[in-house]
Amino acid sequence: MDIKLKSKKAYIVLVILVCYILSLTLVMGFDILDYREYIFSNPYFDSYRFEKEMLVYLNDIKRYHTEFKNYPLDPNSENLDIKEVKELYDNKIKLQEEYTKNKYNSLIKEAASNGDIEELDRLTNKRDEELKNNQPIIERIKAEYNNEKAKIIEKMNMEYETVKGNINFRDDFIKYYIEDKRNNEVYSNIDNFNKNNKDDYLYVGRFPTSYGNGSNIYELNKEFSNLSWEGYFIVPKNPIGYNYIYEDYKRQQSIGYNVKVETMMFVIFIIMFALLVKYLRKNSREIDFITSLRKLYRKIPLDLRVGVFIIYSIFTILIIRDLDLCYYLDLFLDFIYVTFIAVYMLYLFINIKEIVYLNNNKREFKNEIKRTLIYRIKGLLNDSFSNKSILFKIAIVLIVTVFLGVFVTFALIESYYDAALILGFLSIVFYLLVMVPYILKKIANINKVIEGTKIISSGDLDYMIEVKDKGKVGELSNYINSIKSGLRESLDSRMKSERLKSELITNVSHDLKTPLTSIINYVDLLKQKDLSEGERKSYIEILNRKSQRLKVLIDDLFEASKLSSGDIKLNIEEVDLVSLLNQALGEYNEKIKNSSLDFKIDIGGKKIHSNLDGKKTWRVFDNLINNAIKYSMKNTRVYMSLKEEGNKVVFTIKNISAQELNFDVDEIFERFKRGDKSRNIEGSGLGLAIAKSIVELHGGTLDVKIDGDLFKAIVKFNKK
Repeated sequence: MDIKLKSKKAYIVLVILVCYILSLTLVMGFDILDYREYIFSNPYFDSYRFEKEMLVYLNDIKRYHTEFKNYPLDPNSENLDIKEVKELYDNKIKLQEEYTKNKYNSLIKEAASNGDIEELDRLTNKRDEELKNNQPIIERIKAEYNNEKAKIIEKMNMEYETVKGNINFRDDFIKYYIEDKRNNEVYSNIDNFNKNNKDDYLYVGRFPTSYGNGSNIYELNKEFSNLSWEGYFIVPKNPIGYNYIYEDYKRQQSIGYNVKVETMMFVIFIIMFALLVKYLRKNSREIDFITSLRKLYRKIPLDLRVGVFIIYSIFTILIIRDLDLCYYLDLFLDFIYVTFIAVYMLYLFINIKEIVYLNNNKREFKNEIKRTLIYRIKGLLNDSFSNKSILFKIAIVLIVTVFLGVFVTFALIESYYDAALILGFLSIVFYLLVMVPYILKKIANINKVIEGTKIISSGDLDYMIEVKDKGKVGELSNYINSIKSGLRESLDSRMKSERLKSELITNVSHDLKTPLTSIINYVDLLKQKDLSEGERKSYIEILNRKSQRLKVLIDDLFEASKLSSGDIKLNIEEVDLVSLLNQALGEYNEKIKNSSLDFKIDIGGKKIHSNLDGKKTWRVFDNLINNAIKYSMKNTRVYMSLKEEGNKVVFTIKNISAQELNFDVDEIFERFKRGDKSRNIEGSGLGLAIAKSIVELHGGTLDVKIDGDLFKAIVKFNKK
């Protein structure tokens, strides 16, 4: 028994050891990932920190030797900023003088033109006197300018001193030697610089350089190139006094050493972890303390376990990411963090076991769901409110509030009788004048909603529930009204759809039957034996025309069906719409000449490109031009234009209809819908429906506008 107990204790110790090893391995893994560049090189002088320091330093050098070249400024100095301020104040003085002069100029001119010498002298003297009186104002403006100038000079000198201080501060630990190629000047804080004698320097960086794709090196190169500078940044080996760059360099050297040691430890820990896990798997029967932990764990509701697991996981991830053994080592604090992670590893293992167990036992999973806190609360809410009316709930609230008011009143009676009496009286008045009307109003609104719902459910979709309530009851009535309106729209839409279906069947039957009947009749005529050769040829020609008409109808019907279902592939390519439209017009050139219509075309000469299917787009132009020719009133004009508007290409065609346009615009896109209701003009009634489907497949729009007998079609494509 004693030996077995020791075996159990040893097993527990090994499990704890595995958790610690795994947690340390994770922390070291992230450390190695963060500092991987230090394993094979010392990257400090290519680091973001160093390069950022050089950018700041270069900016100070540039300002010190160029912008602040002639600083500090004396009180009589002038630069661009001071000149701008002087110009502003000079304008103020000039405006003041011009205002006074302009006030008298017109009067003086009038007096001079009238020859009134006395008035002329009086106005001139008055003007000169007022100009003289303006002198204090002008002096005040000059004083303001001098104050502003002094402030600017002081601010610029302070800025100069700051930059100078930054340069002097770095002089001991950062050296620079820079040649300005534009004016052949040398800027340096080092004497007798020899770029080949690198033994005296920790770092020598030449700029601009051809290597380095890092963002900071790129910025340094860019800045040197923009300034037409060439030069060096130098870090001495033996700094004088404190040198934070040298300290950073040494710190990062130590990080490089630490990360190499940590990499070796990482490999050792992985091997140890693998060996211990293998041993534990072989000897897992020796102890069942994990099973005991799992049994205790199952007593916690599943949703609470999930919530704790998520929170614990987030904290663990944050600690693993923040824990940095390479850069900063605090044994006590690091031990606490590693212990926190080690406990999480055991906790994670138990959770994985539970997930596998619940996945394999669906019934147990359902039982766990039923034991969750959310499920229990849901059951309590259902049991509490399922059989209670809203009036009863309001009554409970009223009783509780009244009881609370009475309790407070009696509590106050013990100490302040008069105050309690007044408070009790005010409470009664408040409940009678405010609470009771409020509750009755709520009940009345609820009854209105219930009554209105009954009326709407009985089939009266025109009834509107009118409840003036900003709370949930009003919100509910609005929802019911919205549902009713939606139902009404759906019903109207369905009735319209049924009507359109009926019209579609009628129109399809009519349009297919007419040429088919003609074909049958002429076939019967051809069967007659006493026909002449001329009559026979005439009948065959008619048969050919009617059969072609029938073929066009069937082809259009199939194409419209394919387009509406989206079962069509587009061959997208760069298309010149001007050329395509001219091609379509060319096809109809003969028809246009033979018609009485006057086509006014505004296309322009330049090319307009868009990514489209050329054949399908040609079909759009073809259908719209054909419609205009067929349905326009004789001896009228047809206007056509193709233009660029922003990122769109807009094609417009408008004509005066020969038939009365007394239908809904939306219906014109329905299949077999025609402006010619008598259906005497040849056409499938599918032209606009096909054109609209093609345009929308390309991501464009086809809109129709009707104004009296004016029919206007607008096509918009995306410009390339």
